[in-house]
Amino acid sequence: MAGEFALWAEQLRAGEVVRFVSLSELPPTLSRGRKVLGKLGVSSLLAVPLAREDERWGALCVAMVTEARRWPDADVGLIAMVGDLLSSALARQDAAERIRRQAARLAFVSELGRSLATTLDVREICRVAYRHLSRVLVCPSLTITSYDAARELITPLYVIADGDSIDVNTMPSAPLDPECGQHSRAILDREPVFLEDLQTQRDASMKSCAACPRASFSWIRMGACYRRIRRVSPR
Repeated sequence: MAGEFALWAEQLRAGEVVRFVSLSELPPTLSRGRKVLGKLGVSSLLAVPLAREDERWGALCVAMVTEARRWPDADVGLIAMVGDLLSSALARQDAAERIRRQAARLAFVSELGRSLATTLDVREICRVAYRHLSRVLVCPSLTITSYDAARELITPLYVIADGDSIDVNTMPSAPLDPECGQHSRAILDREPVFLEDLQTQRDASMKSCAACPRASFSWIRMGACYRRIRRVSPR
């Protein structure tokens, strides 16, 4: 049905006003749209584009359902003014929300910094970081690793799997290999790595590592440690 009103959408995106007095004015290309509007009882319609910072984001529509109505320029100007006021109000709301989110982030970082300043223990630092992250993100699983550039080894420092702490003392270090995990890719590329399906990626990595003589032993052992969840002291 969107295609039926594509012409109007293009007009609104171009900043033009859409108006008709009667459904009979609609061109044959909008025959299905005419039927839809007729079922809704629409007789006449006026639509003005809504813009925010020179970007079209919607439309304000006024329809007559009892009788036909002409839409003089004075009516168009009035509705357009209402649309401008609506856009301004929403822009202020968005700005206020951005400020609120930024303030919340700054408060989070400040509180985290104060908490981390109370300890020099690496694992305690990781636990504190996870506790704070859990307050702002849904993260039932989290891994923090260190990287030894001289030996090209990745070592797990803190692991949460499905909400459970894993004893990292039982987990091996793994050689740097971008084909065997997102940690290696993030380290090599120095860019965040986003995974939509972690399980699929993990399975693919395990298959890849199984065929890699240099990495198979360490990564298969690490994968086994992930699956064999061990509960330890509370976080």
